[in-house]
Amino acid sequence: MSLHSTVLLTAPSAAALLVVGTLTPAHAATDGFLDGDDRPMKADILEVRVAHDADRIRVRISFDDLVRSGLERSQGVSIFFDTDEGDAGPEYRLGGGLNSGTDYLLAAVEGWNDDGSPLESCDYLGRINWRRNTVTYLVDPPCFGDVPAVRVAVKAGESRRQGVERNDWLLGRRVLTDPVARG
Repeated sequence: MSLHSTVLLTAPSAAALLVVGTLTPAHAATDGFLDGDDRPMKADILEVRVAHDADRIRVRISFDDLVRSGLERSQGVSIFFDTDEGDAGPEYRLGGGLNSGTDYLLAAVEGWNDDGSPLESCDYLGRINWRRNTVTYLVDPPCFGDVPAVRVAVKAGESRRQGVERNDWLLGRRVLTDPVARG
């Protein structure tokens, strides 16, 4: 079973996954990026932490207030990965919902579009923690090839039943972080 398949976990196994998933190996290169733009939305990005090591790339996003139920407010996120600084824009996008019951998908993209070809033969895992207002994605490096560094751009979106839609970009619209080298 691939990591991006839906899995039901018992409380003890979920707790074990939470503890293991939050550990960052000592040899990982880790950088944190603060979003100083305070948006009038619950899915306002506060901070993004990127850890890059030989085993995985880990992206942890902290939000102002994630909402479990999407009945009144739908929330989603897109993480754009730039693995080739010589090519303009990102090569991959991992996106999905932030409400209960939503899914996520990693795809190869051309630039900043939200469409792309799903990567089916690589493993990645997403986890939402509504109490801590965080989402964590783990991507196995073989998904991107043997890249020495990765840059990310993160976009959160939120729409309400009344038709109000808002977006928040980490560091600015279509702005990539500094490279996070593999540790």
